[in-house]
Amino acid sequence: MPKENIIVMAYDDIAYNEMNPFKGKVFNRPDPQGFGHDYYEGVNIDYKGEDVNPQNFLSILRGDKEAVKGKGNGRVLESGSEDKVFIYFADHGAVGLIAFPNDQLLYADELTEVLKTMNKEKKFNKLVFYLESCESGSMFKDVLPDNISVYATTAASPVESSFAVYCDSKIFGLIISTCLGDEYSIAWLEDSDKDNKSESLSQQFSLIEKKVRKSYPMQFGDMSFKEEPIFDYQGVQDSNNNNSTEERGYANYVYSLFDNPFENLLDMLGISREQSVNNKNISQGNGHINDSSREIELDVMKDMSRINSRDVKLHYLYQQANKAGNLGDNYELSKELNQRRLIDDIFKTLAIELKLNLLGEDNSNIQFDCLRESVKEYRSQCGNFTEYTLKYVQYLSVACKNSSVDTIKYVIQGIC
Repeated sequence: MPKENIIVMAYDDIAYNEMNPFKGKVFNRPDPQGFGHDYYEGVNIDYKGEDVNPQNFLSILRGDKEAVKGKGNGRVLESGSEDKVFIYFADHGAVGLIAFPNDQLLYADELTEVLKTMNKEKKFNKLVFYLESCESGSMFKDVLPDNISVYATTAASPVESSFAVYCDSKIFGLIISTCLGDEYSIAWLEDSDKDNKSESLSQQFSLIEKKVRKSYPMQFGDMSFKEEPIFDYQGVQDSNNNNSTEERGYANYVYSLFDNPFENLLDMLGISREQSVNNKNISQGNGHINDSSREIELDVMKDMSRINSRDVKLHYLYQQANKAGNLGDNYELSKELNQRRLIDDIFKTLAIELKLNLLGEDNSNIQFDCLRESVKEYRSQCGNFTEYTLKYVQYLSVACKNSSVDTIKYVIQGIC
């Protein structure tokens, strides 16, 4: 895929983050033996930092150069009626919305209106949208039409969180106390790395369903073209590019990834360490592995490390406190736990005051105008949303089905 055909929005706060032990590098899969690939090197980021926001995202899709003038490098989607467009979005989310950095939110009806406009103005022939976030199914359920040539898949249903994987993995022998990827995203990215030119969108979704164990990926929109090959949308590997899984040389990296826990699990599966290596077709000259053994091992690693995406920060703080045991780490953990208790109490009170019935709620029929106003009021009175607080957007959405926005605002003001 030519780089001029790709637009990248990335907040870019990982590579040189003070908590990153490998400055200037980003990894998204375990690599204890040092054969991995730095995914930050060579990435051309078009919009970063404060320029990563809903307004710019929608302007890029609309092809509105004037709206992004002076922001990022000003690139926008310049596709036409014969073009196929692929969009991948990964961040936190909630019922009816997806989050951008700095507590900026994009609602499902706003995104859908832009997709409709793009279709009307012939900005694409067909468009594929992959969405990674909690409750991501609510971004398209009952919202995305099936007649605008848009096919979308999501990491989760409208009523559940997505999950992180490759948590507490080793990179160059060092245990990383956070998670390296998300279950849905890792599933399709690792599959696309195989560069299978005959694989269809439908086949990839079936694989995603199989690989994702803790949430229910879903598909929405126009199903008429999902038998088309994925390379029509995602491109194919450059023959001179060493990014494919066949070129990364992960030979033997299973060793010491989880140390004893993984060895014990191999024993449970009846696989010896020698067998797990001997089953690989390894070219000693370049360290290539060419069969499914590595994929099986990676799947086992994922099974051992899944964490609710809303709890990744908490998990990291626990790990740091247990690892170092200093007062600073313990304080940060205590602060996070206390903040969560406060948030829990706020929404418990709101549920009682508004007599909310959350049992069996499928997060359909979202009242977006009311939800926007209720979220705005909460932020004004109670504070910004975090990845944890976002799970309670569902309470506001349910409240909007049974109460007026003025009533909801009044209750929020009384609580905070």
